[in-house]
Amino acid sequence: PAFVAARRRNFQRLYQALEPYQDRLVLPRWHPRAEPSWFGFPIAVKDGSREALVQWLESAHIETRSVFGGNILRQPAYSGITCRVHGDLLQSDRIMREAFFVGVFPGLTEDMLAFMIGRFEEFFARSPARAGS
Repeated sequence: PAFVAARRRNFQRLYQALEPYQDRLVLPRWHPRAEPSWFGFPIAVKDGSREALVQWLESAHIETRSVFGGNILRQPAYSGITCRVHGDLLQSDRIMREAFFVGVFPGLTEDMLAFMIGRFEEFFARSPARAGS
């Protein structure tokens, strides 16, 4: 229970800190009756600056991860497989291009979270929003 509570607390801290940047980010949503035990904080970047943001975070030793495979059919291991595809998979491609996550490990301290949040804030302060984002 303490492990789950810490994950939720870390998630909530990041969520509240990143809410002011919803003009540039798509923050996670969940069903109102759900109580997820988040293993990571998924983020999608609206303005095409995902790679720059990821590099900015990684340069400060804040690890990031892609959101799994995105459109799994674009992964080399799946090329040429026989499968049925429904629709155009544009949203899967979008997740692959725009999304990543940072961890909400229960061992993160308030200082660590404040450091991570500070890096996000610095990035957005130095990188004005692009037109049309």
